[in-house]
Amino acid sequence: MVSGHPDAIVSAIAVIVGLHFFGLIPAFQSQRFAAVGGAMILLGVSSLFLAPSVAIASMGEALALRAAVVGLGCAIILWVGILALVMATRRHLRHTTA
Repeated sequence: MVSGHPDAIVSAIAVIVGLHFFGLIPAFQSQRFAAVGGAMILLGVSSLFLAPSVAIASMGEALALRAAVVGLGCAIILWVGILALVMATRRHLRHTTA
């Protein structure tokens, strides 16, 4: 990487993917995409304050802390977004069929 910080790539990817969710707001007329996109951007930016990796003394190896936090964090954000979508769809279906 040109900047000399290859460990920041995963954070940049999270920000870029989060920005893409804002394009879905007008397409689907739903603000939920703003919440998902904003959370992913916040995670990507805030993860830059974490150490890229930490040493595990007992194993003599290093854990890619930043990559683990961003990967797990993005997965949780997406799952919570899908859960909210499913719950909203169920509520909508109950009100339209009743």
